[in-house]
Amino acid sequence: MWRERGAKGEIVVRFTSSDVLDAMTAHGLKQYMHGVPSSERLAVDLSQAREIDYYGLAALVDEVARAGVSVLLRGLCDRHVRVLRYFNVDLATYGLA
Repeated sequence: MWRERGAKGEIVVRFTSSDVLDAMTAHGLKQYMHGVPSSERLAVDLSQAREIDYYGLAALVDEVARAGVSVLLRGLCDRHVRVLRYFNVDLATYGLA
């Protein structure tokens, strides 16, 4: 996983083909999010992730809600979006609506 600036100036955390989003990774992202100024936009790009664990995805969404930062989620497939919708997550908050 690496970090870079996106085309619109946002910080992009990009998962690679060797990365897995699980609960431990979500916890690590929480630590990173707490260090990002609230004026910054943050995007998490999961399009190349080797695996997206449902529990890890739920933990990430929970951590984002607790941190109160603006995060866009990119690269989720339809089944991941359905799981978030099932748990009544406001998809617009994450740029998914």
